[in-house]
Amino acid sequence: MSIRPHACHKHRIVIGILFAVLLLTLGAVVVSYATTQARPSSQTATPAPAPVIAWTEPYIEYAPNTALVKLKAGVALSSNPVRANGASVTSDAQSLNSLLQAFGASAAKPVFADTAATSARTARASHAGLERIYRVQWTEQVPVDHAVAALAADPAVEYAEPDYIARAARTPNDPEYASQWALPKINAPAAWDITTGNSDVIIAVIDAGVDTAHPDFAGRLWENDDPVDGVDNDLNGKVDDLNGWNIFANSNDLIDPNGHGSEVGGVVGATTDNGAGVAGMCWTCKLMFVNAMQPSFVANYSDVAAAVQYAASNGAQVINLSLGGYADSAMLRDAVREAATTAVIVGGAGNDDSSNPFYPAAYPDVLAVAATDNADQKAIFSNYGAWVDVSAPGKEIRTTTVGGYATSNGTSLAAPFVSGLAGLLKSQHPTWTPEQVRWQILNTAVNIDALNPTRAGQLGSGRIDAGAALATTPQARAAVEGYAIDGQANARPAPGQAFQLALNLRNLWLLGQNLQGTLTSGDPHVTVTDAAGAFGDISAGQVGSNSSNPFGVTVANNAPYNDLLTFTLNLSGAGGYSLAVPFTVQVRSAVETLSNTIYSQNTTWTSDKTYVLNGSVIVNTGVTLTIQPGTVVRVQPTRFIRVDGTLIAQGTAEQPIVFTNATEGSTWSGIRFTASAVDAWFDATGQYAGGSILRHTEVNDADVGLSLAGCAPYIADSVFADNAKSIQTWADGAVGGLVHIERNRFAGGGIDASGGATIVQNDFSGSGIALQGGSPLIMQNTFTGGGINGSVAYPAVVSNTVQGGGIGLNQSFGNFGAPAPLPPFLQNLQSTQVAAGDLHTCALLADGGIQCWGGNEYGELGNGGNTNANMPQRVTGLAGPATKVAAGAWHTCALLADGGIQCWGYNGYGQLGNGGNTNANTPQRVTGLAGPATQVAGGRIHTCALLVDSGIQCWGANDSDQLGNGGNAAANTPQSVTGLTGPATQVASSWDHTCALLADGGIQCWGRNVYGQLGNGDNTNANTPQRVIQGAFQVIANVVQQGGLHVGASFGELQVISNLVQHGSGLIVNSGAVFHIHHNSVNANTTNGLALTCDTCWGEVVSNTITHNQGYGISLSGGGIAQVKVRNNNLLANGEYDLYLSGGAAGTQNFTVDATSNFWNIDASQIPNRIRDCTFDDNGCGTASSTVGKVAHDPPLAAPADPAPAFARAVSMTPDTLGMNQHGIVTIDFSAPMMTGTLPTASFHDARRGTAQMLAPGSAQVMTSDALGQVWFGLSEYGGAAKYDGRNWTSYTMADSGIGGNNITALHGADNGDVWFAHSDGAAALSRLQGSVWYTYPHSLPGDHWLTTIPAIGQDSQGAMWFASDGTTGIFRFDGSEWREFTTADGLASNFVQRIVRDGQGRMWFQTDAGLSVFDGVTWTTHNITTGFPTNSINSLFADSQGRVWVGLGSYNSPDRDYLAVYDSSEWHYWGTSETGGVISCDITGFAEAPDGTIWMTSNCGNFKTYQNGQWGTNSHDSIYLPVMFDSRGNLWSNQGCCPAQLQVLWRGLDYAFTDGQWLSPTRFQAAYTFNANILPGFYTVQADGAVGSDGISAFAGVSNTFQVYFGAGVTLDPPSPPQVTAQTNGSLNHLVASWQTSSPNIDQYRYAIGTTPGARNVVGWTYLVGTGLSRNDLNLVLGQSYYVTVQARNTSGLWSVNGVSNGVVGGQAPSPTPTHTPTTTDTPIPSTSTPTATPTSTDMPVPPTATVTPTPTTPANTATATPTSTDMPVPPTATVTPTPTTPANTATATPTVTATPGDSVNVYLPSVQR
Repeated sequence: MSIRPHACHKHRIVIGILFAVLLLTLGAVVVSYATTQARPSSQTATPAPAPVIAWTEPYIEYAPNTALVKLKAGVALSSNPVRANGASVTSDAQSLNSLLQAFGASAAKPVFADTAATSARTARASHAGLERIYRVQWTEQVPVDHAVAALAADPAVEYAEPDYIARAARTPNDPEYASQWALPKINAPAAWDITTGNSDVIIAVIDAGVDTAHPDFAGRLWENDDPVDGVDNDLNGKVDDLNGWNIFANSNDLIDPNGHGSEVGGVVGATTDNGAGVAGMCWTCKLMFVNAMQPSFVANYSDVAAAVQYAASNGAQVINLSLGGYADSAMLRDAVREAATTAVIVGGAGNDDSSNPFYPAAYPDVLAVAATDNADQKAIFSNYGAWVDVSAPGKEIRTTTVGGYATSNGTSLAAPFVSGLAGLLKSQHPTWTPEQVRWQILNTAVNIDALNPTRAGQLGSGRIDAGAALATTPQARAAVEGYAIDGQANARPAPGQAFQLALNLRNLWLLGQNLQGTLTSGDPHVTVTDAAGAFGDISAGQVGSNSSNPFGVTVANNAPYNDLLTFTLNLSGAGGYSLAVPFTVQVRSAVETLSNTIYSQNTTWTSDKTYVLNGSVIVNTGVTLTIQPGTVVRVQPTRFIRVDGTLIAQGTAEQPIVFTNATEGSTWSGIRFTASAVDAWFDATGQYAGGSILRHTEVNDADVGLSLAGCAPYIADSVFADNAKSIQTWADGAVGGLVHIERNRFAGGGIDASGGATIVQNDFSGSGIALQGGSPLIMQNTFTGGGINGSVAYPAVVSNTVQGGGIGLNQSFGNFGAPAPLPPFLQNLQSTQVAAGDLHTCALLADGGIQCWGGNEYGELGNGGNTNANMPQRVTGLAGPATKVAAGAWHTCALLADGGIQCWGYNGYGQLGNGGNTNANTPQRVTGLAGPATQVAGGRIHTCALLVDSGIQCWGANDSDQLGNGGNAAANTPQSVTGLTGPATQVASSWDHTCALLADGGIQCWGRNVYGQLGNGDNTNANTPQRVIQGAFQVIANVVQQGGLHVGASFGELQVISNLVQHGSGLIVNSGAVFHIHHNSVNANTTNGLALTCDTCWGEVVSNTITHNQGYGISLSGGGIAQVKVRNNNLLANGEYDLYLSGGAAGTQNFTVDATSNFWNIDASQIPNRIRDCTFDDNGCGTASSTVGKVAHDPPLAAPADPAPAFARAVSMTPDTLGMNQHGIVTIDFSAPMMTGTLPTASFHDARRGTAQMLAPGSAQVMTSDALGQVWFGLSEYGGAAKYDGRNWTSYTMADSGIGGNNITALHGADNGDVWFAHSDGAAALSRLQGSVWYTYPHSLPGDHWLTTIPAIGQDSQGAMWFASDGTTGIFRFDGSEWREFTTADGLASNFVQRIVRDGQGRMWFQTDAGLSVFDGVTWTTHNITTGFPTNSINSLFADSQGRVWVGLGSYNSPDRDYLAVYDSSEWHYWGTSETGGVISCDITGFAEAPDGTIWMTSNCGNFKTYQNGQWGTNSHDSIYLPVMFDSRGNLWSNQGCCPAQLQVLWRGLDYAFTDGQWLSPTRFQAAYTFNANILPGFYTVQADGAVGSDGISAFAGVSNTFQVYFGAGVTLDPPSPPQVTAQTNGSLNHLVASWQTSSPNIDQYRYAIGTTPGARNVVGWTYLVGTGLSRNDLNLVLGQSYYVTVQARNTSGLWSVNGVSNGVVGGQAPSPTPTHTPTTTDTPIPSTSTPTATPTSTDMPVPPTATVTPTPTTPANTATATPTSTDMPVPPTATVTPTPTTPANTATATPTVTATPGDSVNVYLPSVQR
């Protein structure tokens, strides 16, 4: 992999396009602002970077043909002269040497050459064996992962891994210090007051080099005892490494090619206080630069590791690594661990905003540094995680770069702040160890979790504080990291148990010397019986224990299960070390006792219990038992767990699942998997994907731990101890190889295997493996007790280490199954091709060899003899590796890799091609080939070869013209075939003829033709190629989603195969020839599925899935259908019949159609009802007058047809009735295995989808929807308004509400939730519903202005409302305080405005009778004939969600008129009949937009036109009358029919997607949904899309399941009653308290608001809580102002009550001695009881009204009967509303006073109209 640079530079010209591409790979947003000065470069050439190979894991790359190998001690590796295969590396270990030769190993070099240095100063003892690590390269095309696996398995190798790639991660007087915000942020000036560093401290920067000529590095570079003189003076193997070394280039060239190293070095230690440039952290520390990075910002791990060792060997006390990658390397870990003994190592955490560990920063010996910004928040790009140690500034960091200064971002810039701080600490405390420095930094950091709540605990100990780090004396700090009870790690004591307690104590800061511990506990369930323990010396960061002197503890008998026992460890030590450390120990879990138990439904055993099995447990077929990590299962003797279904026992390394005996000294009978249990299955990468599993388990003390009777669970990472037998497999051949047993430890009791198994990387310290038949793979296991013994067939026993018991295997041909799979590096032993002659067989091996067996009379086995053989014999004498093998009757030929051919065996007719006619029992070279061959084919006694030039040559017998050369004489050398009509791509020879496949797909054949085998229409032999008459009519693998698939063929062969035909007119086939209708999926068509007409034909309808078609499944007609076979199909859920026979003339239909062996998915007795044949014919079956044939359907299939395309056989919802917050699970069972790598999309929608419903309110004149998604209608016939909230209807008329009129002419749902109504009757022109309070606006406005009949309402982007006019006046804009009129005098095209819309740029559009007007807030624009627009006549106007404006054009004179114009923010587009493909040919009268963005258009043609993404269409939903609208749930509302029209809804509904989809098995898919208040009560249907069968055909999911959403059994669908609310204040202006209660049950939440009128929320908006009271001390109340608390209650059905409103409390007024409660009204609207009056006056200074609302506890008697049920439209209590406009001193006033009740209207007059 590559080590990533953590600072990524964007805007740097010198890097250019290459780095712009790199930024994409780095995944970080990092910017550099370069102030680079141009200067000549002295950079020397460096080697080109090695290419990298992407691996399977994210972000991981590695070098090709390269591995890092650590040899075991004593093993040698050496380079030699290059051999023939390119190999030049050998080893004294034989097995390793064989591998190196097989790979063609060409180079091997020690990674750490420094370990051999002779200089006394640089020589270091290698505790990690670094001198044994080599970088091995090879020339063969061996995949790296295969090579690494082979090398790692070799006994001479300690480990092997790829060479991963890493990618580049006192106040001074310096002039740029002011821009270095980070230094003061980390308190660096305070640190500099203590020390500015020491030149004895060396900080190594392992990076891309450095600008050595930069003024801010003058005098700062480390100098080695190796001057530049061409001599290695310090004898470290590096010539002239004066200031450092370039590991990558192996030179002393430190020139920085990309600026990254210079930037990092500047942060660490730029020259400071020199009056120039920037300041560094450590002013006087020396900087050693070691270049491991390539110019392309990548570095090999091996180079990084070598750089770390170079730095440490040369005295670096601090090492900075601002680079890294996501691969964990053992080699790099070893190098870092070694260096960390003498140096503090710091690494950047990476820049991918990822929590994945980033190496080397994530190693325990490295300080991992995340990046923060100037607000101490995580930089957006920075990685994070529990592995991060500390944070530092990394955003907009000003630092040095090549030739100047730059501002950069990245953890690359954060790490050097920490490295510089480490340098200051080493300067201050020269004797401190690296661990002491590390812990000083961690313990003095500033915790920033509160500033990063979503990343708390993932940014280390905090942001560094340099001042605190240098000024703080180390403190005692420690933590208990684990414990042992009676020697058992982290055990849990039982109530009443006495035990010895040993603690693992990590010292976190101050050096602990002679630490003594005293244990105390205040827990009532604990008695400390021995309180003293000794821990000795523990260095900072290290762990110590008192295991040699444990504490004594007794737990009380009454201690609860799972109780946390609390303790305090009091520590004391030398140097004043004193600390109290609290910790807890948990009591063991409760016990659940099970007798004989049979599970018939899914069950989970939880970790909070210990399960004691006094009887056996059986998991039934189809049932899953899941066991949580950490669960303990104890089983009594002879009892067992039997699995007929699925067992999922998946623990963790920290919390294994334990199965053991319940009675000490006894054994239990283990876990028994039967043949019906569910096998494990694996994904394409070999990872466990589902089924039975035991992973991270412990199975102890059993007779047989696991018994596998034909079942194959996945068994991994587990421990089997003290079992008589740990695993016994009873697999037969069919199961061979399926049982995966990996990475387990067997300590007593091994494996008895019968059948196949994969046994890999296990450790056997007791018994080994006993085999009885089968062909297992046994690889990379270690045996220290027992070995591998038994009888097997074709096993693979590879790379095992056996130190006891040996390997003893005999071959047995009993139960052998399939041969074991071989590991990749040994697959050259496998066969890759087979060829069969008359009496012999040959196989080509992966290594290029050939084996033959059988008859050998003529030497056809090629083994040098003539004896028959019943086992494979190796062919001897091949001149090179073979690539193909071909067999004639008694001879064999091999095609070699060089294009030559060798043959052996019978040669009586010269078929060996060697120029003679003598038989040969070893390979003979064919002579006379015209060029290299690519294929070879053997006939009976002739041979043919395809050449590289696409020609063909043949040799041997020619008595049947089989050589194709125009003659008939035999030939013992190759003869060219004449007459080929094109280049050949394949050759095939049979008994006495040969055929060639041509590049054009044609076929030519020659030779014997007695049986027509040449396919040319006659039976005459031919000595030149003849064209095969190919008459197949093929329709294959098409996907037809609409329109249907119609095929007709009258001759030849018709093949209709693997097509998907849906949602159209089905599959229609007319055949007069042979036909094959095979493996098609035909479903959900509007007609018959398959309509087959066949008069003179023969054919078959086989292995198709034909389901859910509205017509017949299959319709057969024509006189030839007697010859049709309908077999092995899935026929179900079609229309009236699944199979329908059409009638014919009397007496001609006496036949039987074979329809046996089909799957009907119904009881067999019901199948005749799904078939229409002669049994339905009055003339009977088989009579002279019979007109219909008979169908034979018995026997049917009991299971879905295989291999027919898959379909969803069953869809189930659990439960089928769901309530609020209930978790629903949908399960879809498919008829055949699916591609589990593809997850289908499961969703549900309203079960009424696709159906239309006439609605009671009558027809609608206008429609709108409000901010809550509720739909509003202005009803015809003066019917007032109606609202539909998704559940209920509510009507509003003048008689029962505060609306100002009943003839609604316009409606608009405003952005703030208000709904506006225009009406032509009544005293008011407008009504506005705010919450539940009505406001009305009269026709007359101040200044002699008049609101006439209003045909349209709109709203602009500032929230102001616009009202259209019928032409009497202009249009009005009302912003809540001011009315303004616009007319033609302002630029309006006409005062008669019919529609108003707002486009995506905020412009207001107006449809007038004189064209379109557009207002952008300043300027008016007109679109009509005078400005070039086609017409002044506009039928309709609409703005869609993309901001486009749609205009339905009225009639105008034009030969090809347009009906539609669309404005897309900058230009017009016009569409007519020709532009829409004939879809639009009449006027467009209205528009609506569906949730998916489709535009629906009504037309005077009577049906909908649709448009989406350039596609036009027509919808059959016709007879539409305006208006039309989609609601927020996707339902389409319109008027339907005529005279009178009636309001109709076309139920469409939204799709709600299930989540957490997963494949439970290859045929079962499951997903979930948590139902909430967004889902309305009702019935819903499940659908699934995107499921793909294993054949690649999309599976039909038409089998739907209807379920009900009803929020809670027994819970009413009515909302709760309003809460009764009481409020009071203590006289303070910031204090208010309230309490409430409701009589309704099942309340799960409340919300309250505070306002200055009843129901208002203008002081405190909705605030949610579960309690029944509030207390606020943070308000800012106004003295003398009244305040009201509004409360709503929500029940478990998700329904909110209407408002409950408190009494009014006055700001600053103390409460009365006895507060009284003001009753609230119900949600019944109250009609108006008053008509407000006012005297409007003209003014130029508009002033809004001020309403004061006073609650009235009484309810008028004339309560209306309509009961709105909207949960979001609460009704406030009875109120008196008094609008009081304020008045400027020079302005006349109008002060109307209106008394109103809930639902009543408030007439609002505003005193001016602006023109």
